[in-house]
Amino acid sequence: MSFNIIKIVLLVLISILLPVLGYFYTSENGFNLVKKAAIFSDRKLVMGVFPRRNSVKTIRMFNPIAKHLSEKIGMNVELETVKNFSTFWNNVKLKKYDIVHYNQLHYTLSNKSQGYSIILKNNEFGSSYLKPVIAVRDDSDIKTISDLKNKTVHFGGGRLAMISHIANRVAIREQGVDDDEYKWGYAKNPPTAAHSVFNLSVDAAGLGDVVLRFSEIRHSLENHKFVTIYKGPDIPHLPWAVSDKVDDKLSIKIQSALMALNDSEKGAKILKGAALTGFVIASDKEYDVVREIYQKYKKYNQANQ
Repeated sequence: MSFNIIKIVLLVLISILLPVLGYFYTSENGFNLVKKAAIFSDRKLVMGVFPRRNSVKTIRMFNPIAKHLSEKIGMNVELETVKNFSTFWNNVKLKKYDIVHYNQLHYTLSNKSQGYSIILKNNEFGSSYLKPVIAVRDDSDIKTISDLKNKTVHFGGGRLAMISHIANRVAIREQGVDDDEYKWGYAKNPPTAAHSVFNLSVDAAGLGDVVLRFSEIRHSLENHKFVTIYKGPDIPHLPWAVSDKVDDKLSIKIQSALMALNDSEKGAKILKGAALTGFVIASDKEYDVVREIYQKYKKYNQANQ
């Protein structure tokens, strides 16, 4: 091959490659590599997820959502969870999380005191609502709430667990069983409370209805099943909120990016990995029912002091 032919080939290659290289270095397109790298290095958002399940499983389930958000909003989104509810709640009070997924009471309290604003709620098993339930084994002699007298009940998730604890404690009280008429305590999380019933460590568990559909619960039942002796009213599902450090424009981008998971095959896979059917737009007013139940809970507690 002559020198002139080689020269012509090189010139053609350069003419092809230069526009491509120029795209990555000069394009205004937000997805080019250089600009994307610059955005990602500029600021980090912390996404906190409450320990509804153990921390290892929580990270595995929600890390793809954090990665999806990073790609869609052009900022690093770092997933964080903890091993217990009290540490998580302290982090919320310190406003450590820019994006946070937590329970209904966490939201209403942090909305009032820390300025968090709701953007979405979960849809699980085809519903964007949860019901508080009290569950026993199918071979238990407990058939109604009245039968809980002198029995032991564990509420999943601790003192601020809205569905598992607060709503169920109020229901027990309203159906005539006082706090001193049964033994009660807290489990680390709702699945742990359910396992305690199955293992006969306690007589009953306060849960959210969907917990009984978790794979780790269904697969552990062997020859028994759970029976619910109480099922409460619908309460809006677990919320997602943003800190007041997140401006309105970014909040809308986060909301839109999460909602987009509802509309693609890739999104469906990410949602399934997090045990979600999808996301639903939520409003603060929906959670007034949570505020009402919590006021009843505080009233009953004050009466017992």
